Amino acid sequence: MASTVAGKCFDIADMMPGQRVLTIQSIVGALWPQDRATTNLIFRQFGLSEPVGLSEPDARGFNDSGEEYERLIRLVEAIPDDTLMAMADTLAPDRPRGDVREAPAVPPSTERGPWATDFFRIFVSHTYEHHKRVGWLKRLLEDRGIECFVAHADIAPSSEWRDAIRAALRTCEALVVYLTSDFRESQWTDQEVGHCLATGVPILTVRFGTELHGFLERYQALNGETVKELDLPNRIFQAFAAQHATRDRLADSLVLAFRRSPSFGTTSTLIDVARLIPRFTADQLDGLERATRENHEVRDYARVDRLQRLIDQHRELLL
Repeated sequence: MASTVAGKCFDIADMMPGQRVLTIQSIVGALWPQDRATTNLIFRQFGLSEPVGLSEPDARGFNDSGEEYERLIRLVEAIPDDTLMAMADTLAPDRPRGDVREAPAVPPSTERGPWATDFFRIFVSHTYEHHKRVGWLKRLLEDRGIECFVAHADIAPSSEWRDAIRAALRTCEALVVYLTSDFRESQWTDQEVGHCLATGVPILTVRFGTELHGFLERYQALNGETVKELDLPNRIFQAFAAQHATRDRLADSLVLAFRRSPSFGTTSTLIDVARLIPRFTADQLDGLERATRENHEVRDYARVDRLQRLIDQHRELLL
């Protein structure tokens, strides 16, 4: 099927709802940091009326209004499919396509970024008022083979905030949205979410007394008010272990965490979350076996038999 947009011919196919969502996300993510003159130019070139009611982003390329972000979403959402596809092919040619629930696994970025380890990388989007609770969550997830980027904890006062945050967003493997009532008042949080939506990063929202908004409505969410605080790290781990796009990488990270476990307590925690991985590959099981031989914090743990039984069970599944 072909269509003509602003005098140009594009080959397009009818989009399924999931494809349309991903396409809208990619366009919004590309348009959001642009100055309004550039946004107007883009709309005109695709035969669209200039968007009304959008203000200029600040000097850092960020706009602090959650309402403006939703307004831009609705403007793009109203664009016909043929024009939408043509615009996305221009602004975001490498965007994810298809149903987000079946997004392909993406290898970790080769860029080092601000990360200190080779563990699975989660960017946690949150407001400053909740940075202590998020910092506590970060420490607990690290005991489970997950490294978290928490801006208020991981950026040195002398660092450029924008550069550090953008580097973390470029290289993260998943996003956790710590959604509180003040989330949309921040000048950063909706921008962080928008970036991950546009690049297809898997997203999990933990909400506290507030409803999902915008494209977050499409993604899975945990009710932080009904999940016990001590259970939250495992629930986050379980959510990403269940996703095709993150499952294998998370299992690799868990194997690495066993091999580097610094204490019996950490080993015990790792065995608990290992039960949340739906399947291990033969190589991953070999890595777990090596940990039981080479890391004395695993080998000498009083209940290491729990790990060995888990390994044996998964080996049987591979037969």
